[in-house]
Amino acid sequence: MAKITPLTTGSVAITRAQQRSHGRGLSRRLAMLTDTRFTDPLPIHAWAIEHGDGVLLVDAGALADARDQRFARFRVGRGDEIDRALAAAGIGRVDAVVTTHLHGDHVDGLARLGGTPVLVAEPELRAARRLGARLIRRVLRQPLPRTFAPRAFAFDGPPIGAFAASHPLTADGAVHAVPAPGHTPGHTAILVDEGDHHVLICGDAVYEQSQLVDRHPDGVAPDPAVALATIDVINAHARSHPTIVLPSHDPESVARLQDGSVLETAVVAV
Repeated sequence: MAKITPLTTGSVAITRAQQRSHGRGLSRRLAMLTDTRFTDPLPIHAWAIEHGDGVLLVDAGALADARDQRFARFRVGRGDEIDRALAAAGIGRVDAVVTTHLHGDHVDGLARLGGTPVLVAEPELRAARRLGARLIRRVLRQPLPRTFAPRAFAFDGPPIGAFAASHPLTADGAVHAVPAPGHTPGHTAILVDEGDHHVLICGDAVYEQSQLVDRHPDGVAPDPAVALATIDVINAHARSHPTIVLPSHDPESVARLQDGSVLETAVVAV
């Protein structure tokens, strides 16, 4: 059985319209930028999975120089960064990092991890290399880490539960990447098989578990219909397999992992 250790690399407060989308079309994107209501500070979690092959890190968190945006206010100190968080947890070595997506608060910490191999889903890497994505990173002054040289992987494995495809991340078959597009075009979740239940590290597929229950996408997703489809897949998976769901910014994720609280959703008409 794998051991999952939560690592908190600071916090971020976001606009309410980023957390939960308001409106449609262009008005939905503008709402995220113009909303003056902010959430309380939300954790920026990464996750260390200790398994038979070593330690796999899911995301690398933010750095102390994270730039505030109109829609996001960061609180990250040097002591919060991923190398310090790993040391505090007693984890001295990371064998590989897999990213859920390529936003700065999930990948900037790679700068503290030296030459550790980095794995990124091919659809996410392809989307990040498009001109529009490069322009947005320039405008927001959020470049990818200078030494960023990931290995792309495809979702070339069989379906797992409600997920249509997968990619194995460990030799024992206990940890897989599964597609969870929406927040970004190639957004990825990490599924850990713990025998009698699954743990789904779902990145920013939602900001908090209640958005799964409410079927409410965030304001970031380029196409909210794609984000909603992923929400429905996660819910369907949880109905067929007891699943602990861990959004990366949900203040309740750590307690949910420690308590073994699985997602309970009603069957809804889609």
